[in-house]
Amino acid sequence: MPLRRPDEFTHHEAQLDGIKSTMCAKGMVRRLMLMHGWPGFWWEWYKCIRALANDSDVIAPDMRGYGDSEKPDLKRYFQIPPDVVTEDHAKLLQHLGIDRAYMVGTTIRP
Repeated sequence: MPLRRPDEFTHHEAQLDGIKSTMCAKGMVRRLMLMHGWPGFWWEWYKCIRALANDSDVIAPDMRGYGDSEKPDLKRYFQIPPDVVTEDHAKLLQHLGIDRAYMVGTTIRP
């Protein structure tokens, strides 16, 4: 069952090297990719997307294993190196035909 999908955002799926990646998108002009934190999914950005989409093409993917994106084998999940996430984002941009984008991420403060 898919997670929350407000109608005002466009939702997409992309098959990237054997794993389905999901994202929501809104807006046009410059490219802006929003990267959620742990343990989250694109919904973390839902209150920001509308305003950012006024002058940016906003893409908010669910990272591998989060939200509606495919889940890796949970026995091996903690063996996935951090650069895999970076590669997933690069492949997603390539899949969308985007050669440059601004990247925005979140942090968790203790």
